[in-house]
Amino acid sequence: IVVIIVIWVISLLVIYMLFLICLEPLLNKRIRKNAGGAGYLEHTNEE
Repeated sequence: IVVIIVIWVISLLVIYMLFLICLEPLLNKRIRKNAGGAGYLEHTNEE
């Protein structure tokens, strides 16, 4: 029973990661349009 639960959780994490990878470009476009990419770029330049 434990093995089945572990496999199920891992599969959910993999699907969730793929989901985030697919949505990342769309979220980046929305963030750049709404909040503006200037603050994000300034943050990366400080590093």
